[in-house]
Amino acid sequence: DEEPPWDNAAMEAEAAAMFGTPAVPQSAPAPRAEKAADRAGASRAPVPKSNVLKGRSIGDPPVPIGELAEDSGIVVIEGIVTGVNEPKELKGGETVLCTFAVYDNTSTIYCKAFYQYRARRTPMGETPQPPTDEERQRVQEQIGKIQNGMRVRLRGDCRMDTFLGELSVGVRDMQEMPKVERKDTCEEKRIELHMHTNLSTMDGMSDAGALIKQAAKWGHPAVAITDHGAAQAFPAAFGAAKKNEIKLIPGVEGYLCDLVSIVQDPDDRPISSTPIVVLDFETTGLSHAADRIIEVGAVKLENGQVVDELSLLCDPGVPLKPKITELTGITDLMLCGKESPAEAVEKLLDFIGDCPIAAHNAPFDVGMLQAECKRMGRSFRATVLDTLVFSRKLYKSQKSHKLGAVCRLLGVSLKNAHRAVHDAAATALCLAKMLEEAERKGAQTFREIDAKIGGETIGESYHIILLCTSQKGMQNLNHLISESNVNYFYRHPNMPRERINHYREGLILGSACEAGELFRAIVNERPQAEIERIAQWYDYLEIQPIGNNQFMIRNGTARDEEQLRDFNRRIVALGEKLNKPVVATGDVHFLNPEDAIYRTIIQAGLGFDDCDEQAPLYFKTTNEMLEEFSYLGAEKAHEVVIDNPKLIADQVDQLRLFPKHPEGKDTFQPFWPEAADDIQNRSWGRAKELYGDPLPELVQKRLEKELGSIIGYGFGTLYSIAQKLVSKSLSDGYFVGSRGSVGSSFVATMCGITEVNP
Repeated sequence: DEEPPWDNAAMEAEAAAMFGTPAVPQSAPAPRAEKAADRAGASRAPVPKSNVLKGRSIGDPPVPIGELAEDSGIVVIEGIVTGVNEPKELKGGETVLCTFAVYDNTSTIYCKAFYQYRARRTPMGETPQPPTDEERQRVQEQIGKIQNGMRVRLRGDCRMDTFLGELSVGVRDMQEMPKVERKDTCEEKRIELHMHTNLSTMDGMSDAGALIKQAAKWGHPAVAITDHGAAQAFPAAFGAAKKNEIKLIPGVEGYLCDLVSIVQDPDDRPISSTPIVVLDFETTGLSHAADRIIEVGAVKLENGQVVDELSLLCDPGVPLKPKITELTGITDLMLCGKESPAEAVEKLLDFIGDCPIAAHNAPFDVGMLQAECKRMGRSFRATVLDTLVFSRKLYKSQKSHKLGAVCRLLGVSLKNAHRAVHDAAATALCLAKMLEEAERKGAQTFREIDAKIGGETIGESYHIILLCTSQKGMQNLNHLISESNVNYFYRHPNMPRERINHYREGLILGSACEAGELFRAIVNERPQAEIERIAQWYDYLEIQPIGNNQFMIRNGTARDEEQLRDFNRRIVALGEKLNKPVVATGDVHFLNPEDAIYRTIIQAGLGFDDCDEQAPLYFKTTNEMLEEFSYLGAEKAHEVVIDNPKLIADQVDQLRLFPKHPEGKDTFQPFWPEAADDIQNRSWGRAKELYGDPLPELVQKRLEKELGSIIGYGFGTLYSIAQKLVSKSLSDGYFVGSRGSVGSSFVATMCGITEVNP
């Protein structure tokens, strides 16, 4: 942010023009100006005249900086000062220039404030006298009042700056304004149980300390931190909670998954002689509940050959989205007058008969088929093979398992991709090769395929909230995070349901946001019994403001805002029926509403098409949340916003970042019982290899001294950890450099931690 190369003569002329212009008279604010002030986030508090920083006080309302133009003329703006530069005395010797920027919720603009040493200018032709010390001090005091972070209202001339090549404001009048702060004025305070820090990678925007400080300032009794699949914010969060005297609920928003099999509902029919129907659908979208089938494609695979096929176009009764036409090449004109999805599915069911079926990413296609059958009042169940899972288990080194990638791997031609019958035919030929491989591994029936192929494969993942209630829960959460990253990482660190059940002690499970399995099941209109089974597994159910899910209306998953409210109402009713607490959370990703712009920038870089349509994922006050859920009725809104989160928080102990030290110290270090012996044996053994046995006195005394300190102070485990890390890295072909106290110790050399021999 370097200052531009100012032209002093031009600046003198600009200053002269400014000081020679009479003050702009105050005027009554027009209604339109008041609305503009609202857009600019302007303060409505009365302005004390003592807060004038330059010129006169300003009564006119400000306009948004984002609406300024070259011809705006004299304007009033209000915002936060940033980038205050060192004042610059112009060559004429009578004027000092102070430059800074001001930003509001709409944009930022560069500002220039000129200060004169004297009340009168030096007449033309006369040599200016240098300013006195009193004059210099007066100007310095005036300029010194302008500080980064302060809120100001200023009036000045908006024009295109020839030096900057952009708009700037020449300041005539300026005064400090009270900062606009949100306050939680509700007598009973809420507790936020779903909050992301900037360590939710490329998603959360705010520092843990700032979020926790805000919660404490509002008087919230507790707050949870739930980053995506990581506990990296815990050190800062625990420190901030202790400093601000607020209870911290450490947690994680994990990625719940089930370990899936290749064959669902397998039976004992032989692989070699049983016909299999491979199917594929093109649809109006991805929602089983809201979208319809527009094309049915199916082929019958028998003895490794395609022996029959079915291809049907369907009229869904709604216009196609441009994206669907672009992807598939199917247009509304092609579907006009075709049979309905129900009629096409009727023919498909006849084509399937009692055959097993297969699809690439079977849950989607089978889900669409079952949804269509449900509309027809029919049910559908069959043995199902998923070629996507089959590929993942057979070809583990393959980076991508999309249909096109699998076809290239297996040498199968895929023409006219994203047309149903062509995709189905290509999938069938890939399946034939996969079944041959399964038979070579000893599988004879559909029931034997998974057993013979082996391995674990991650299924569809859903968001889940895990909150710690005890130190045992902290330990178990660390286990889950480690296993999810080391053993089950696929696109993100997945937590299999079975591992969560294994480590469930000390944890409270929440159903999370719209990406949770409960919300998805409701949106996809799964059977009520299945929805209740899903909900029963959780300790509490979660609902969020409808603004968080506005994208569902844009992508067609929900009809309107009322349906979004209905989704929440169903979860509330489910909680009442199953006696599960329902909590309202904000799914916080940034601190204040205006901070949404930062997440917009991040998501634009990630390629999100709707990044400018940011959800209001800011930290909300109790009053704001009660207003959000007022449609549930005042009593129920109070229950989900205040009572139930407190019920959850009351189950959480006062936790520590690390287990308590036996001697009561704040620090904690890991302990392996075998570490001390391991370090000593390695040190003495290696020393005798290098220096002989018996050891020279110098070597022996050095080892005794260092080992005495290392083992005596309990650092044996830390040395053992370093030894194992270096040994593993070297065995994997990575060079390792060590430094600091470890690098300078003789024990570290003898253990192979470093090559530096002190």
